[in-house]
Order: sequence, then structure tokens, then C-alpha cells
Amino acid sequence: MSLDRKINRIQFLSGNSLKVIAVLTMLIDHLCKIVLQWLLSNYWGAMADNGQMSWERFREIDYFIRFDLQSIGTIAFPLFCFLLAEGFQHTRSKKRYIGLMLTSLDKGTQPFVVCDG
Repeated sequence: MSLDRKINRIQFLSGNSLKVIAVLTMLIDHLCKIVLQWLLSNYWGAMADNGQMSWERFREIDYFIRFDLQSIGTIAFPLFCFLLAEGFQHTRSKKRYIGLMLTSLDKGTQPFVVCDG
């Protein structure tokens, strides 16, 4: 069996499928950190204070959000780094690629600068 054929058997995920996986895991992570943490502190915490939910159940939900769901989001960063390195390796113009990455970095951080004042 040739080397190309062996590589094709191992390589079953394309770059686009890796991008979709990375975006979905990042979305799950961000939803956990924003929406579910807000619900945990504002809604479920009040339910536990009022006796509508046991503190054991509250701790189970908290653990599930903090460790199980957010651990899914840790997959996103290494995937994005891998795709960034692959894109750099296969580009025709490395200077242009670096310029585009720096431009997107600048444009991506501007909303945070504006919101933080």
C-alpha cells in the first residue's frame, strides 16, 4: 500500500469539518460562560435560597456547567491554532497571510476596547 493511500485512510476530517467542530465547541463554551453562568447565579441560586431546589442539585448543575460543558470548549482553541498553522503552511503569500491575520486580530479586539471604555 502506498504512503498516499495510507494517509487518505487516516485523514477522514477535512479542514472545513474541523472548522465546524471548532466553531460549535466554541459556541458551547461561550454559552456556558455567559448564559448558563448567569442563570446559575441569578435564577437557580435564588431557587436554592428559597428552598425550591436543593443545594445538592444546585452543586450538580454548577459542576456540570463548569467542568463538563466548558471542557468541551477547550477543544476549540487547539483546533483553531492547527487550522491557522495549516493555512500558513499552504498559503502562496506568507506576508499577505500574516497581514490578514493581524488585521482580523485588530478588528476582532475593537469591540472589547470600545465596551471597556
